[in-house]
Amino acid sequence: MYYIDNSGNNNPWFNLALEEYAVRHLDRNNDYLLLYINEPSIIIGKHQNVIEEVNQIKAGELGIPVIRRISGGGTVYHDLGNLNISVITNQTLKNFNKYLKFLKPVIEVLRDLGLEASLNARNNILINNKKISGNAQFTSRQRLLSHGTLLVNSDLTMIGTLIKPENKQAYHSKSTKSIRSQITNICHQLGKQISAEDIKQKILKKISDSNPAHYKLTKTSQLEIEKLAENKYKSWQWNYGLSPECQIKKTCKSVIGLIKLEMQIAGGIIQSLSIENQNLNVKQQEAICGHFINKSLDYATLKMLEQKMAMDKSLIEINRLPWIEIFLN
Repeated sequence: MYYIDNSGNNNPWFNLALEEYAVRHLDRNNDYLLLYINEPSIIIGKHQNVIEEVNQIKAGELGIPVIRRISGGGTVYHDLGNLNISVITNQTLKNFNKYLKFLKPVIEVLRDLGLEASLNARNNILINNKKISGNAQFTSRQRLLSHGTLLVNSDLTMIGTLIKPENKQAYHSKSTKSIRSQITNICHQLGKQISAEDIKQKILKKISDSNPAHYKLTKTSQLEIEKLAENKYKSWQWNYGLSPECQIKKTCKSVIGLIKLEMQIAGGIIQSLSIENQNLNVKQQEAICGHFINKSLDYATLKMLEQKMAMDKSLIEINRLPWIEIFLN
């Protein structure tokens, strides 16, 4: 096994691109281990819908990016207190969906620290029935990427703020839904501070018995990964446009009373829109819909549209409504 040295890079776009590059392009005769720590970012599963999973308003206000990964599963929050663990190997019957094989060193490190860690049926690592690690897999060209998170001293308040609670009443789609769980940090279970870097080094030391050689990225590989990060993982089309079709039906409170909202979203774009309120006449409803139909349903776009609507004289009586909150909450 080779340990991929990413030089301590905390860039989430680069590290997700590095995972994809490794599983698709590195020597198939070797196994690889990647351990990385990302700056604050929200990472959604490949088949998830951003509008259902992410509090885009808070993420937008804080400047926290939403990035789609290549594997399935649910939405997670990355920060400097979260360690990401990735193993790249061959896709075989003894490897596919066999998470314990890849997570055994992690569980052993936790037990060495005196923590009773175990893997449950959902392939999450638990301590005292609370989740500290979620995992997923991706396959390509007979290669397998098995990766997951490890909450060491992450900001759990931010996780609760940035990831939406499930709302089956408002959102209707075939997207993969995140399964909300009770979570905890390793440091909370230990009763003392420990960093993600500390756990990273302990895992490396645990695996060192198999003598993993360091794999240093070449300049060519580095450039290819940076190109992939820029063209794919930073793109609106990948992160938002890939969201499955979704129908939204909800009622929102506002200063002009309750607003009934119905939308059909496809490819991240508002395809159809209906707005009802007892204080809005038909022309106003049509004018509002005209601003939003065929526009993307994301924080940056809605922020721009909200500012544009403030100058619409036909909506002078209601142009100060918090449309971002109405659409995204």
